[in-house]
Amino acid sequence: MGVEMKCRKCKGQMTITADDHRYRESGLENVVLKGIDIFRCDCGERIVSVPRVPELNALIGENLIRKDSPLAGNEIRFLRKNMGFTGKRLSEIMGVDNATISRWERDFQQPAKAHDHFIRLLYITEKRVSADQAKQIVESVFPEIKQEIKDMPDMILNPAAWTTRPA
Repeated sequence: MGVEMKCRKCKGQMTITADDHRYRESGLENVVLKGIDIFRCDCGERIVSVPRVPELNALIGENLIRKDSPLAGNEIRFLRKNMGFTGKRLSEIMGVDNATISRWERDFQQPAKAHDHFIRLLYITEKRVSADQAKQIVESVFPEIKQEIKDMPDMILNPAAWTTRPA
């Protein structure tokens, strides 16, 4: 027996399908969730059911800190928010002006390589990434980060990748 849901607009019965969903709610354009439950109504209403969002966001964050090019503005914003920091708080921790964080997040200015690394290390610390993983990232990912900014390819994430992770 499947989950039933009434439409919040027209009160009609919604149908459920498993479909792919571009997870723009994250603030990133390149995250695609595979086989997510999507409720649809004949009136056009659509509700996406994303399970275990904190674990999903942790998985996205881990993908971002492993990318081999500098962090883009929307990626810095994602990491900051996922750590629970305001722009002001991140600026205090990093020793830069709050306006600098804003310029980074809006892609008006690229952070220095050291700031990019610091954001990644701060994320590792805040999210309690294991010491082995942290060491692997510092030793293998950091030296591979190239100077040129490039778009990260789509992250295609199956629910099993984050729903089976410990909370």
